[in-house]
Amino acid sequence: MAPDVDPALARHIADLWPRERMDDLFTAGEDVKVALGSAGVQAIERVLTAELAALDRALDGRLHDHAQYAYMHGRRSALMAMFEAAHAIVVSAERLRAQQAELHEGEPEPLAA
Repeated sequence: MAPDVDPALARHIADLWPRERMDDLFTAGEDVKVALGSAGVQAIERVLTAELAALDRALDGRLHDHAQYAYMHGRRSALMAMFEAAHAIVVSAERLRAQQAELHEGEPEPLAA
């Protein structure tokens, strides 16, 4: 099973793509997967990953005053938001698709006209 989705983001997924618009969520999930595989987004991801690593090293290093510490953690969270939002969309779409498949498993195929 895929890692959990941040509950704050899951709330937005449910609001933006309610069950009656599940096909739109399926499309969004596929679109996000395609985007994440694109050269442009992978280049952005490399830069963000490098900055996250720099922040992690800084946080693991010398002692910081409260303001510096809070700033670095806030910056880290903001940089992670893109990854977490993408994950939330893809995982939510995959889970809903699996639930729907399970619900409809075994139902006869509609007859061709």
